[in-house]
Amino acid sequence: MVSSCGLYAYGIVGIESEPYDILGIDKKGHVYPVEGKDSCVMVSKIDVDTFQNQVKKLVSELTGSAGTAQSGAEGILQAHEDVVDILMKSTTVVPFQFGTILKDEQAALKMLQECEDKFKNLLSKFVGRVEWGVKVYADQQEFIKYIVQVEPELKNLAEKREGLSRGAAYLLG
Repeated sequence: MVSSCGLYAYGIVGIESEPYDILGIDKKGHVYPVEGKDSCVMVSKIDVDTFQNQVKKLVSELTGSAGTAQSGAEGILQAHEDVVDILMKSTTVVPFQFGTILKDEQAALKMLQECEDKFKNLLSKFVGRVEWGVKVYADQQEFIKYIVQVEPELKNLAEKREGLSRGAAYLLG
């Protein structure tokens, strides 16, 4: 079986002179910049077939039973986050979503050229900012009850439901 090589893309940074010594998502290839006119896309070489198999396994784990999602899923997702976090410590990054793959360096350059103004604007907006993630755990029924009480539109819908037939009230709910 012939392996297909591609570039895993982590995000856009400005033109940097500082070299990076970061291992990519597969923990084999090093992360390096593909330089455009005003920005770089940070990439690492990966075996696309191997990566696709890992993603299939990840999806299978995440859609399986709750306990199995902890085994391999965290590793590949965390590897992506680790690279982005390391880059953010030394420069402004416009991060890409997990799983962004480019065919080769020519494709990376083409993307930089086609989206040059957009990336330049995003980089200027992201200067001095960091990416945060928040998880919220809530009892769904209690959350819905609370939102219906405080959100005027939903409160009005709840009041309308009371005056409808059972079937209409069910559909409106």
